[in-house]
Amino acid sequence: MTPRLHYVTPDGLPPNGGVPPNVNPQYMNPARPPPPPVFHNPVPAVAFHGVPTVPRPDFGFVPLDHPTWLPLQPASPAPPAQVSISRAPQGPPGAKFKGTALNIEGKSYLFPGKHTTIHFVLDGFQPWKAPHRQFSFSAHEVPTLMTIDELIRQLGISEDRAEKRGIAELIEKGDGIWQQGGSFLLGEKRSSQTLGSLGWNESRGKERKPTWVCLYTG
Repeated sequence: MTPRLHYVTPDGLPPNGGVPPNVNPQYMNPARPPPPPVFHNPVPAVAFHGVPTVPRPDFGFVPLDHPTWLPLQPASPAPPAQVSISRAPQGPPGAKFKGTALNIEGKSYLFPGKHTTIHFVLDGFQPWKAPHRQFSFSAHEVPTLMTIDELIRQLGISEDRAEKRGIAELIEKGDGIWQQGGSFLLGEKRSSQTLGSLGWNESRGKERKPTWVCLYTG
């Protein structure tokens, strides 16, 4: 019986990595990777309703029955708050005068429907006594339903025991000359008339010249 010969390399291993001489090493199956390590102290599972998982602090959670790690899903953002916008009512027509509203302590002022233009000569000056002389005046929009007596008071003319006070209408003649018109004193019966009843109406300051008045003493 022919004895078997065994060849070994100097380090005691079979030659050619144990591959037979008639087999090309490139056709050999590659070595399989080593099996995954076995942990004797596995991380305890986290109990929740769904697929059982174990935590992985640096990445997320992994289902016990799935070989792949799954990242933590960010919480869904809260829906934006619903904002209801309510527009303030425009208010009744009388709440604006020439497009302007007046609010006093949270209450809107209702303007009278008709106004007239009054020009009041200042400093107690009476133009018919000094023709061609310049003077100062203030311009006002006044409700036509206001009485003459109320107008006198609103212009800052108060009662005086020494003399009767009121206003006089001025009629412009041109070239710096003025003529005295009708006069009205505080407390007189005729001063209870409204501006509109005297013809001091909406046309003054528009189609017609404004009404001019000044201080009058009687």
